[in-house]
Amino acid sequence: MSREGEGTTNTTPKKPRRRTVKPIPDDAFSNRQLSLFQEFLGDNGGLSNAVDLWDNTPRFSITRRKQEQLRINGGFLPISTLNFKYEQIPFVAEIRPARLKLYAKDSKETGETIEFYPSAREELIEHALRKIAIEQQAGFFDKPDLRSGCRFSLYQLRRHLEDQGHALRYDELIEGLEILFRSEIDIKAEGQTHDIEGSGTYLT
Repeated sequence: MSREGEGTTNTTPKKPRRRTVKPIPDDAFSNRQLSLFQEFLGDNGGLSNAVDLWDNTPRFSITRRKQEQLRINGGFLPISTLNFKYEQIPFVAEIRPARLKLYAKDSKETGETIEFYPSAREELIEHALRKIAIEQQAGFFDKPDLRSGCRFSLYQLRRHLEDQGHALRYDELIEGLEILFRSEIDIKAEGQTHDIEGSGTYLT
C-alpha cells in the first residue's frame, strides 16, 4: 500500500516478520464449547446470530476516502466516536486506529508511520476468517490458556476471498490483518439503565 499516492513507500515489508506463538494443542480444535458455537451458526444460517451486537456495531464505516480527509500531519487519525442503537438501546463505540510503519521499496523502515481505521477491506477479511474457522474446522478454543481463534494460511485466506469474488494481493492481506490486529474498539451502552460494555482489538 503506497502512502498518499507517492508510490515510494508502503506498510508491508517484502518479508513480513513472523510472530512466535505457543503451539495450539490438537484438542483445542475439538473443544465442546467451540462445537456448540459451530452448530449454532450452522442451524441459523448466518454469522450475525453469533455475536449480534458486534455485527451491528458500525466498526467498518469509515471509508479510506474519509480517512484521508481526517488524517493530519504525521499520519495521525483521531479517536473516532460513533453513536448507534442496538435493540433500541443507545450505544457509543470508540475506535482507536492502527498505527503502521512505512517501508521503502527495499523493505527498509523509513522512520515514518501512518494510521488507519478498519474499513471495507478489513471487514471482508474478518468475515472470511470467521467462515474459515467454522466451515473448514480451523477454529480453536484453548481453555487452559484462555485462547480462541482461527488457524489459517495467507494462501487459504486469499483463496477463500477469491472464491467470494474479492481478489486481494498478499501485501493487501498482510496490511489488512495488521490493521485488524492493532485497531482497538470500546463499545458501551449509554445511560445508567444498561450496564453493557466491552473493549479490545478487532483481532487478537
